Formats: sequence, structure tokens, C-alpha cells
Amino acid sequence: MTERIQKPTRMNDQHQTPGKEPPFQVALVIEPEMLARLALRQQLLQTGIPVVHEAEDGDDGMAWLSGRGVEVVFSGWEPGGVTCLEMLKTLRGPGKTPSIPVVLLDWGLSQVTIVAAVKAGISGRILMPSTPAKVQQALLEVQDAQATAREISANH
Repeated sequence: MTERIQKPTRMNDQHQTPGKEPPFQVALVIEPEMLARLALRQQLLQTGIPVVHEAEDGDDGMAWLSGRGVEVVFSGWEPGGVTCLEMLKTLRGPGKTPSIPVVLLDWGLSQVTIVAAVKAGISGRILMPSTPAKVQQALLEVQDAQATAREISANH
């Protein structure tokens, strides 16, 4: 594997919201387009996520998911190499726990593809190009879904 994975970016103090804990500590962005990756990384930092890793394709993204503490993934549907669907099948497969939320970066996907993503276990979706508001909304939806899942688990 070539070394295409970029080093993580840490949040600058200027992005911190005093007294507010970020929703996630470590994010992974899997996107082949460098400018889209950089924009999304900056937006994630602005939401308070202190560490953002980047991967150019699905193969590099899967490498990051092997014990590196990633808490939330943002991925295009077909970033090259391993697709988002294949990644979801690996993460959500038998004997696995669907604990890592995966947010789909939607660059105009068909309704059929979106339905397939939902069935595969996608946690949220951002219509691209991303904006800080879209990123914040996706993170809030993921948090709400996780809270609901914890509540359901506690009651069973």
C-alpha cells in the first residue's frame, strides 16, 4: 500500500467552543477529491472534532479503521478501492457491532443507491458540497440515533 494517508489534523484553539465537549474525538474522511476532503476536514474541525484523518480511497480508509480509534466516518459511495457498501458490510457484518457511524457523502446519488446505503447501515448523509451547517446537522442526527439506540438497548 502506498503511503497516501495524510497525518491527522488537530483542532486549533480558535475552533474550540468553551465548555462544550465535541460530539466525537476522531473522524475519518474518505474522499478522492482533495479539495472536498480539505473542505470537509476544516468543517469537522470547526464543529469541534479535534482529530480528523484523511484517506484518498476506500482501501486507505479501511486501513485507518483497523484499531486507530476512529469514532465517525465520512465517505463517498465509490471513493476508489473498497466501496462504501463494502466497508459497511465489513463494519456491520455478522459478529460485528455497528458502533462506528458512517455518514455518506452524497454527490447526487440515485434513490436506488441511497436505499441500498440505508439498508447497509449508513448512519447519515450529507448532500455535497458540504457546508458547516450540513456537517453539524449530520453530526446531530448521528448523535440522536446513537442516543435512541442506547435507550432501546437499556430497555430490553
